[in-house]
Amino acid sequence: MNRHSETGLKLIKSSQYVEDSIVTNGPDLGPKLDADFVAGVVRWKASQGKAKRPTAPSFTDVLFILKDRLAVSRHRLAETDRAHVANVRHFLEVRALARSVNTTFFSKMSATRRTFQEHFPDSENAFVLAAFQSPTSADSTQLLEQAGTVLDRLESPTFVLPKPLTKAVKVDPEELITELKSEVEQLRTSDNDLRLARRKVQKSRKDKNRAVKEHSELFLRISRMFESFYLIAGEPELAAQIRPSGRRPGRRAVEVADEEAAGKPDAEQSAPEQSAPEQSAPEQSAVAEQVADSAASNAEQVPAEAPESDSESSTTDASS
Repeated sequence: MNRHSETGLKLIKSSQYVEDSIVTNGPDLGPKLDADFVAGVVRWKASQGKAKRPTAPSFTDVLFILKDRLAVSRHRLAETDRAHVANVRHFLEVRALARSVNTTFFSKMSATRRTFQEHFPDSENAFVLAAFQSPTSADSTQLLEQAGTVLDRLESPTFVLPKPLTKAVKVDPEELITELKSEVEQLRTSDNDLRLARRKVQKSRKDKNRAVKEHSELFLRISRMFESFYLIAGEPELAAQIRPSGRRPGRRAVEVADEEAAGKPDAEQSAPEQSAPEQSAPEQSAVAEQVADSAASNAEQVPAEAPESDSESSTTDASS
């Protein structure tokens, strides 16, 4: 089961059971309670100085009104759940692309820097002139800053590239500038897309959590109400089937008991959902919202990827 939907689907299943129970048993349950209900309305009207018998809805009508209210809440929960899963899937796709772009540009910068170091007689001077004096960073934000410094230096009228030690090695500053600018733009675009996708995941998670909370509270009130109705109508077996769980909001007690007896982990307790990280760099992102089957629910953490092997050091950190 998709771990991002697991909690929502369990709540939806419980809600559907209660709604179906009302549809199935409401027509028989209503008449059993109608007399008491109408008498109660008459007494209330009388207490307000209106002794005339009012035209009151049947108890069956009331049952179905409550059922419909629960169904509306369930549909909203299902919609927010689907929206969140879709945003998670999109985030993973965007993050994979951002990491690919970052890796490609990191390799380009590293290779160019090594070329300056290894193939020019005055390598140190050429290295500094081209602004490649710092180790290439795997962090996309720092990588963009380094690339901007390099481009500014390469485009400077005072920049002069020494002749290489080997004639076969050719570095065309103009061509290098064009390549770097193109890859800088790709990296900047992928970073922006990743930030936007992360914000959408955070918003849809808040919407889903709010829908879960509201539905759980409504389910608790309505299912308790119907449990009482069933007991008053002399249907203890039906009452037991829709009794809400006291420890798992939004769930039926019998469902929770069956899961615990089967030894199934409870997703809401095993791994509470966390917010997506704020880092903009794909290499630093610790979000792992996997849309894959998993018994655990909403635990988001993957190790940060190591940059390509190079003699230089790289700055990476992973946070969850």
